[in-house]
Amino acid sequence: MQYLNLNHSQISLSLFSITSGNIYHVSGNLTLNPNNVSANHWLLLYRQLNTTTLAGTQNNTASIVAPQQTLNNYAVGVTVDNSTGASNLWAYQIPLTSGTTTPGRLQLSNNTNINFTVLLVGAAQIGNTVYVAYLAANLTVNITSFIVGATAPGTSFTLSTTFDTLYSLCLTWGEALGSSQLFAVWSESGVLKDAVIDVSKRTVATPTFVPG
Repeated sequence: MQYLNLNHSQISLSLFSITSGNIYHVSGNLTLNPNNVSANHWLLLYRQLNTTTLAGTQNNTASIVAPQQTLNNYAVGVTVDNSTGASNLWAYQIPLTSGTTTPGRLQLSNNTNINFTVLLVGAAQIGNTVYVAYLAANLTVNITSFIVGATAPGTSFTLSTTFDTLYSLCLTWGEALGSSQLFAVWSESGVLKDAVIDVSKRTVATPTFVPG
């Protein structure tokens, strides 16, 4: 993905497989609102490419608030905003193959403290399910999820209650893991930790301290 910055606008150019076996060229033009994240606006322009000639077909458009990627025929974005008062984490989803441009969003966190800002600290994907880690109050990192295209999020559970190093968390899935497992690495008090997360059981294995 390539980004071009133009003052309060940002343009992205990407290639995605929006539908299985097909290639789409997707460009996004972001209009920034630095005072209100929920008022940001991505205008997406996408068209299917012929897989042999790479010639484009008819252009289509959609709009979305959050920075996006394409998953399971949807433009998907996750961001934090305070449009309802207290800051919370939201997932935005727009179908790209049904002709509609009406945005939908899911609330992923339940913060009610207007003096605390929820932070997105990590994310990973298994199939069509996106798992999102966010910093809640009292240095707690919770993990929640949503299935792309679904109308309700999954249940949250806790990864750490002593997280103290922002943006140190990395989540990933790999073929060596089970179909419901994620691997997490993060730092606390200058110590690097890792653990396997079973997202189906919503459990976190006892963290391993990684030697420095």
